[in-house]
Amino acid sequence: MKSKLEIVKYDLEGLVAEQIPNYKSFSQDKKFRVKCPFCEEGKTPALSILRNLKVGICFRCEKLFVNDSNLETFDTKSDFISDLISLHSDKESLCAINNSIFDLFSDIDHNEFLEKRNPFVKDWNYYGIKQGENEVITPYYLFGELVYFQIRKYNPRGFYNPKNVSAPLFIPSGVKAKGRWYQDCPTVLVEGPFDAIAIDTVRQYSNKKFNIAALGGKVMTELRSSLLKQLGVTNIVIFLDESVLSEDLSKDMRENYGFRNVSVIPSSGPDPEEVEREMGLEKFSDFVLSYVFKDNTFKDKKYFIPNNSFLDEEFKIDFKRV
Repeated sequence: MKSKLEIVKYDLEGLVAEQIPNYKSFSQDKKFRVKCPFCEEGKTPALSILRNLKVGICFRCEKLFVNDSNLETFDTKSDFISDLISLHSDKESLCAINNSIFDLFSDIDHNEFLEKRNPFVKDWNYYGIKQGENEVITPYYLFGELVYFQIRKYNPRGFYNPKNVSAPLFIPSGVKAKGRWYQDCPTVLVEGPFDAIAIDTVRQYSNKKFNIAALGGKVMTELRSSLLKQLGVTNIVIFLDESVLSEDLSKDMRENYGFRNVSVIPSSGPDPEEVEREMGLEKFSDFVLSYVFKDNTFKDKKYFIPNNSFLDEEFKIDFKRV
């Protein structure tokens, strides 16, 4: 299987009608199997086309078919992508689909949504993030492969995640590194990709070596635990939007998943990216690094709270959410 599928425009409705004249009577079928026009004619039908006749995939000749009237708007139609993912047959095929779809989106040129979320990121293309008309697409690389992506719509707001696939860890190490990992260094765990990117601005600003991973949630799972262990993670620092949630996750990881060295960065509601916007990059860096490297040199009483304690009311900040 190639790493990507070739995308071709085709009259899928005409193709199905030619080979299955009474196809409209097959009300229960989710997809049609027909002979691929690019494969050897005598072989068993290998082209799967969804019932909506918008998309199809032939894994024999490794082509991704898009109905010829839909290709121009393909990159803004998350439902097409949802349709495509439902056709995947195995992990290798899914990776090929992901790569093909991801290439349909554009590199970041100017995006007010991203610039508003984190003004400290100099180049969003560093993370491989792409954009459509009203969405940004975040890639998940693991061991050098694009294994997952998330579409975040901001007008209207909403999310799209590939169906039938569990999100791996998001590692903000730069698209060229594709999941680079520092061995024997602390690892900061956060909830989402934008939180991970906020912590990565600290890593770049300070030039300190440590790892960052977004869990895609606030709880530990067997998949996430397995990936962390494959990466050799032993020293963990958790930074969620509430100290109590971080403490609960810390306890769960110690008691149920075998991680022994787990500590917490306190927070009172805002996500890490919101804390960074409020503090500014320099103070935020000092704050994060004091917990990552257990060096409590950050003495600003407005922000500094001793490790593993909850924020008192007097320390809470009025954060403005984007």
